[in-house]
Amino acid sequence: MPADGQVRSARDRVLLLRSLPSLRAVDEHSLTTMAERSRIRRFEEGEVIMRAGEPIDHAYIVTSGRVKVERQGRVVTQIEGNGSVGLLSIMAHDAQGVDAVALSPTLTIEVPAEVILTSMHTNFSMVSNAVRLLASQVLAVRGNLPAAAGDERTLDAGTWRTRDLTLVERLLLLRSTPFGKKANLDSLAELARCIREVRVDQGEVLWRPGDPSDHWFRVDYGRISCEAPDGRRVEVASGYSLGIFDSLAGVARGYTARAETPLILLRTNLLDHMAIMETHVPLAAEMTALLARSVLE
Repeated sequence: MPADGQVRSARDRVLLLRSLPSLRAVDEHSLTTMAERSRIRRFEEGEVIMRAGEPIDHAYIVTSGRVKVERQGRVVTQIEGNGSVGLLSIMAHDAQGVDAVALSPTLTIEVPAEVILTSMHTNFSMVSNAVRLLASQVLAVRGNLPAAAGDERTLDAGTWRTRDLTLVERLLLLRSTPFGKKANLDSLAELARCIREVRVDQGEVLWRPGDPSDHWFRVDYGRISCEAPDGRRVEVASGYSLGIFDSLAGVARGYTARAETPLILLRTNLLDHMAIMETHVPLAAEMTALLARSVLE
């Protein structure tokens, strides 16, 4: 990687981008496109990088230095070494943005928002990398549980069905979700064909800590208890997608999931889902936007 004072060419910027842990999985084409359209920006201590409420025309990938980031008057993170400013807001289509100020001399790569959004809609490696990182952030906030411990929620078990959903009913169910409202019907139809209905007896364990996270369930009926090894516990019920963040982040299960009632579950396999996302990259970009909004919230 070139030293800070030697970052002159697009190739130097590619090497700098490649050195960042958050971008190592992005392919060469995306990195080259970002590097060609970006520029090096240096900020002195106390200099404002971004103001909330102003148009978000660029994201800043921090490669060295310290940056304080606030949202709605609350410090949300302090970047030390490397990270990004504005990237979440761009991916989430969030107009509010953040306040960011350099706490020390800081080196950044300034990337136009349009370059990021175009890459998210055309390049699967960019999207899959973002999905993995965002899902990991959601898990970290929730302490590796499917919801934050102590969350109060209405645990409606739903309505028991004696027959399985038809393909059309699975399609309509997907269409009703935030993820499916902006998706085209072809991509949703492919997803619907991959869903498998599973019925589980009360008391059965769905998975334990350390189990592979190669699938997730949408709870169509019932309640599920989720307990971490340290005793933290949450319950989820009808309408909840259980295990999706573990799967998208590529990490093992972090809790025991046990059926508190008989269950009707709709199973999606990770490999099937990602194959469809690769074919329909705009659909994957919409998933990225939803994850980004979850992190911001």
